[in-house]
Amino acid sequence: MKSIIRKILKEEIQKPTFQDVILKDVMNTFTKETLKDEPDIIWRGGSIDDTLKQYEGVWGLANNLLIPHIENTYELDMVKDREIIMPILAKWIRNMYYVEYPLPGDTIEMIKMAGEDPDPIIPGTKGIVDHIKTLRFGDEYEEHVDVNWENGRTLKLILPHDEIKIIS
Repeated sequence: MKSIIRKILKEEIQKPTFQDVILKDVMNTFTKETLKDEPDIIWRGGSIDDTLKQYEGVWGLANNLLIPHIENTYELDMVKDREIIMPILAKWIRNMYYVEYPLPGDTIEMIKMAGEDPDPIIPGTKGIVDHIKTLRFGDEYEEHVDVNWENGRTLKLILPHDEIKIIS
């Protein structure tokens, strides 16, 4: 009898949730490979690799592709069903965004600031990413990252110029 109960409990615990089903769908439907075949959706021109290094580009893909797909396929509404959809988008973005760049909420550590700042963030200082803004300068993109540093400062990072380590 105990083995039957264990088997039932194990099956109940392992059942995928509605969010798990949707997440699996979007992870399989919207991959780097499948997005390469959609030149009209690439954010601000360039390649899919360029787009995935831009936080706003990845969010643009989520807004233009994932949200309509989720709403149409699963009859959800972004406003009414935000608590279901947002964690899915966050996981997809984490999976697709350039692995060496942090996302809002990540804890980071300063390795080295670029340039000649008279009062730089000291290497080893930790902070939490608050916001990211993608800016274009000619053909180059930079991620301007607002950080709440543990020393109380709010000096931005500029990626790829500043060197950081993502802690969590």
